[in-house]
Amino acid sequence: MPAEVKAAMPLMWLQTALGAVMAWLTLTVLVMGGLPSLDAVPWLFYLFFASLVPMGPLSALFGLRRRWVWKAAIVVEGISVLVYGYGTFMMFGVFSIMAIGLGLAVLVIFLLFCGNAFRWFER
Repeated sequence: MPAEVKAAMPLMWLQTALGAVMAWLTLTVLVMGGLPSLDAVPWLFYLFFASLVPMGPLSALFGLRRRWVWKAAIVVEGISVLVYGYGTFMMFGVFSIMAIGLGLAVLVIFLLFCGNAFRWFER
């Protein structure tokens, strides 16, 4: 396994842990603010949650060396870049957490597009 793939795996698990904390904090703030139901949760939260759930299991599947795992990881990380990017530039209250998530997502995409990692998933 190339070093880039080995480095991307724990970073994706770190993103999963960071995302779980952020989801919990977001829901806590919304409920304490008087959230009437989950229908009132912003659409961005659902998009964030959809990218958070498969991230850890995808990194565990890197050992399969399948192209679909690489493609799915790129799509999930791309969604994360969009969500964290929007959050970084639009929500100033949690700027530092969102900026860390954005940096991690961009780093993982960079690692997965490196030459050795790209060729390693050519099975």
